[in-house]
Amino acid sequence: MNKFPFLTVLFLFLGLSPLMSQDNLFTQQFAIPVKLNPALTGAYDGRYRVSTIYRDQWSNLVENPFKAFGLGLDLRFQLGSDRGFNKDAIAFGLLFQSDKAGPLDFSNNQLNLTGAFHKALDEFNTHVISGGFDFGIIQRNINYENIYFQDQFNGELDFILPTLEFLPTNNFVFGDLGVGLHYAYNEPKLGGFYAGLAIGHLLTPQISFFKKDPNSSISDISDSKLNRRFSGYLGGWLPLNQSLELIPRLIISNQGHAFLGTIGSNLKFGLNNYNNAAMHLGLYSRVNKNIDKFTMESIVGFVGFEYANFNVGVSLDFNINGLKTYQRNQNALEISMSYYGAYEDENEMCPKF
Repeated sequence: MNKFPFLTVLFLFLGLSPLMSQDNLFTQQFAIPVKLNPALTGAYDGRYRVSTIYRDQWSNLVENPFKAFGLGLDLRFQLGSDRGFNKDAIAFGLLFQSDKAGPLDFSNNQLNLTGAFHKALDEFNTHVISGGFDFGIIQRNINYENIYFQDQFNGELDFILPTLEFLPTNNFVFGDLGVGLHYAYNEPKLGGFYAGLAIGHLLTPQISFFKKDPNSSISDISDSKLNRRFSGYLGGWLPLNQSLELIPRLIISNQGHAFLGTIGSNLKFGLNNYNNAAMHLGLYSRVNKNIDKFTMESIVGFVGFEYANFNVGVSLDFNINGLKTYQRNQNALEISMSYYGAYEDENEMCPKF
């Protein structure tokens, strides 16, 4: 068994570091859209959608790589007649997220209830504006079995002595809240565009494993909050011919000192109109900012397939700073799948990948 001697100050870093106050983000953000913006709950022409995504990061770099999983289900309910002017809809969804990293099995598990109202602004559902919310319960956990301190060393070969270090409860739960807006314009034969804004973690909950002691002189613990996340995106789809479509997009996210921006495009190739079969090829670049420095972080390649109501996508993040020793092999693989129930594909209110 590997042994990891830690000083108390290092363990405090795990609980209080600003790095821990940032969210994990999937590269294929539109593959599970309710995570990006709760207003995208039910933003499709269908009755229900099931989405799942898996991310494996730095598997060639560390023994315990970062792994993340997401599963979403959203249901759409039409409020008016399909033939009438009122094509408004409401939608509700559930989102489960889980991630784990490092030899200490630091993990986050999150369950969100999302809801949205979609307002049709014209008779043909060409213009739609949506508002949404999400309420979540987040659990954080860390495994103490692999933590060893200097006072446990027996002076010979092993860390077997009892420790006098204080260890807080290794598991806690807190609530979360977010809101979002989304607008979509769609002309099936001409193309369209969409834009959205979302704010996550409105309550800026405390995320330290150490509970605040009102009699304590350590004031930094009270500032161990999950920063609000501000997300925005802009994109569209433009038919180039009968079987080829350009899908450009820009996604930005800012949380505390961290900024992440992704820009690029998919090309959608129609394969079979009868089965609504198509292939997507995409290329993206990503820029991040930590503290005060912007860096071109990675290039992303994407391949996706649509067949009837089923979609599957695979993306690979290539770290372009790999010439530095500590940044080699910092690549990430993502696989996504989604299924649309009673899906008509008449109005693309948000992209599928």
